[in-house]
Amino acid sequence: MDSATSTIHHLPESILTEILARLPLRSISRLKTVSKTVKATLESMYFRRLFVSLHKNSSSSWSLGSREGDELIGFHGCKTWDLPKSLGSFISLPLGFEFKASSNGLVLIERYGCGCSYVGNPVLQQWVKIPQLPCGYCGVLGLVTRVDENGVVLGFKVVRIASCVMRNGHASYTLNMFVYSSETGIWTS
Repeated sequence: MDSATSTIHHLPESILTEILARLPLRSISRLKTVSKTVKATLESMYFRRLFVSLHKNSSSSWSLGSREGDELIGFHGCKTWDLPKSLGSFISLPLGFEFKASSNGLVLIERYGCGCSYVGNPVLQQWVKIPQLPCGYCGVLGLVTRVDENGVVLGFKVVRIASCVMRNGHASYTLNMFVYSSETGIWTS
C-alpha cells in the first residue's frame, strides 16, 4: 500500500469527506477506484449534499453541439450573469453518434446504423452502454432521471417504443413500450 492510500485510511471519515467535497467533479470521478473507503465516502448521501452545497454556484454549464454548429442542448448548472459561454463549455458529439434525449445533465446518444445506445455525462466523458432490445426497430421515446432533493442524479430510465416485432419469422405491427432501468440493468415491457 502506498503512503497516500495509507494516509487516506488513517483520516477520520468526516475530514476525508470535507477534503474530497472541495475537489473538482472530474477529480472526484477518478477517485472512486482508489479504495473501498474512498468509494463509500463518495457515494454517501452526506458527501453528495456537502458537495452540492459547496459547488452550487460554481457548477459548470455546458452545451452539446452538432458538427454543423447547432446547439442541441444546453445544461446550465450555474448563473452566467448574461456572459457568453466560453469555448471550453461547448462539447461536440462523438463522430458517428446522434443525440436522442437528455435529462438533468445526462445525455442519451445512439450510434448511426447499429442502434447502440449510451447514456452518460458529456462533461466527464463517462458513458454506460445500454443493451440492445432483441426485437426489431425501436425508436427512442425519452430519457428520465431520478434525482434526490438536491438534484443529484440517482438513476435513469430509457424509454423506447417498438412498432414492428418479429414473431415466428413474420413482422407483426404492434406498438410496444420498453423501459430500461439503470438500477436493474434490464429492459421491461
